[in-house]
Amino acid sequence: MIVPKKKIRRIIQSDVNGCGLACVAMVTNHTYAEVRKKAFEKLTGLAKNGYLTTSRDVKSLLNIFGFEGSRLIRFSFKNISKIPDLCLFKINRHFDAEGVEYWHWVVFVRDDREMYILDPKKSIRTNKRKDWGRMNVVSYMSISKQQL
Repeated sequence: MIVPKKKIRRIIQSDVNGCGLACVAMVTNHTYAEVRKKAFEKLTGLAKNGYLTTSRDVKSLLNIFGFEGSRLIRFSFKNISKIPDLCLFKINRHFDAEGVEYWHWVVFVRDDREMYILDPKKSIRTNKRKDWGRMNVVSYMSISKQQL
């Protein structure tokens, strides 16, 4: 588990479906452009689907930048005290007309004073989201540095 030692900065996604890329950029302390470039180089089919990222895509990108992502773990507010201090949340799950599942990636941070969400969506006006009732959290992925 990673405990955030320095402030993680919010990065706004540049692409409509670039939330996964932006979250990887936030967690790894890289720019959106750097993560996007690596995603385009390394992940097959990503540009065809408008930068929609699966959990496998996110884990692959984390690995490229020296981090590891866990399997997705079902979320429950009852267990929020047990959730790692830094992880990715999969929120607002929905399905398109063909039944394909979509969701939005955000970064969960807990420090000494508070817990909050860093949301890469441009229309979110605050850097730290705390409107828990508006976010339908489905699952989370814990993040850790790769061991050498």
